[in-house]
Amino acid sequence: MVANQLQRIHAVVRLAHDLQAVALQQHANRHADDRVIVNYQRTSHAHLCVRGAARLESGAGMP
Repeated sequence: MVANQLQRIHAVVRLAHDLQAVALQQHANRHADDRVIVNYQRTSHAHLCVRGAARLESGAGMP
């Protein structure tokens, strides 16, 4: 009887640990996704700035 209770407790603790590991991994994945998006936005912005500067230098951006 005590052994059964200990087995159940152990199973619940293992399940809780597994769920915590999954939650931590999902949290890390969300942060990684956010970093990719921010890096993409920064790269796109820098690319647009370089293109805009090149247009101004060539006179294409002037009326």
